[in-house]
Amino acid sequence: MPTFHFFEKDDVILHLNITSHTFEVEKEQLSAQGFKQLGDAVEAANSQLAYDQFNNIQSGKKAIFHFFEKDELILHLNIDSPSFLTEKEQLVEQGFERIGDPVHAQTNQQAHQKFKQMQLDEMNTSTTFLGAATSGGAGNFLHFVSKVKEKSEANKK
Repeated sequence: MPTFHFFEKDDVILHLNITSHTFEVEKEQLSAQGFKQLGDAVEAANSQLAYDQFNNIQSGKKAIFHFFEKDELILHLNIDSPSFLTEKEQLVEQGFERIGDPVHAQTNQQAHQKFKQMQLDEMNTSTTFLGAATSGGAGNFLHFVSKVKEKSEANKK
């Protein structure tokens, strides 16, 4: 996915795609003209989405992301995107299912990190609960079996 850096001079904001083969030359030219790099790089599918994410970061606004899964492939959609409904319908038609809760984040990277953390937290909670329930359940079952055996042996006498 393309990654963009943003530069500012006198309220003019420009971006450069760091995967471009001319990135270093263009960056030097901007620096020579007095442009200063703003913040961290932003990863986005295109420059418009990069600007949107950059503006979210600058304003502190968080977008809402929904995640979809099919055959262990996980994709996300930003609900603020004008094409959200169309893209969501396409994913559902292709057999994707929405998973997890919506994630509030400023960038795609933050959304993925938060989603992964939410999945890990959910798995850890489920595993802990399942482990406690299983061990408690097994203990109760064994106690029940031993009591039945005791009763059975007492009745034989």
